[in-house]
Amino acid sequence: MNYDNLSKEELIALLNINETIVNAVPIGFCITNEKGIFETVNSHYSKIYGYSRDELIGKHFSIVTTEENRETLTKLHDEFIE
Repeated sequence: MNYDNLSKEELIALLNINETIVNAVPIGFCITNEKGIFETVNSHYSKIYGYSRDELIGKHFSIVTTEENRETLTKLHDEFIE
């Protein structure tokens, strides 16, 4: 889909639809940016890890990993992004 020709209202509507879908799926779901920082998480993800959405957004994804896996998982994330 070409988003360049959509109005601001249409883009907001698409974002709202996407947010509704992300929050409706019965699995834990998150999106991080290229640096591994949470940009969005759904309620199931928050429940799984015992954090509120506000506690996760803006934090590095490794906050939900064990100390012993943190370095490995961060490296895998970085390699995937490359």
